[in-house]
Amino acid sequence: MSYHEEWNNFWYGGVRRGGVLLEMRVIILAILLSSLAFGDLEQKGESRVHVSEAVGNRLVTHRVRPICPDNACTRCDGAEVALKVVIKKSGTLKQVTVVRAGDSRLAGAALEAARQWRYAQYMLNGSPVEYGTSTTIKSWMCAK
Repeated sequence: MSYHEEWNNFWYGGVRRGGVLLEMRVIILAILLSSLAFGDLEQKGESRVHVSEAVGNRLVTHRVRPICPDNACTRCDGAEVALKVVIKKSGTLKQVTVVRAGDSRLAGAALEAARQWRYAQYMLNGSPVEYGTSTTIKSWMCAK
């Protein structure tokens, strides 16, 4: 069977799950509609753009380094906490979420510091927009 025939079978032929034949077009439509219903897609005419971690890091205008918890500075050596942030049009943080952390105490310290960060506005067609980015905290202060 050629690649073209396999693609046509995949797209137009459907998939049998538990005795029910579902066409791929129906599955894709269901995924898109559920994404819209759960707020994963843009709605209400508001736009949020996503910028890369490198661009997001350059847009930080005020950065506070997290303090290593419990004076355990050796725990912070080489520790990384990955965060996902959403920045309001004004440049203040709207939301910050821990994506990956090796220790919950480090995650808490990273969140506390990141909530104090300020960002430059991101302009789209001459107007500031809300934007999302990710960042990885690798630098810690020791409170000794």
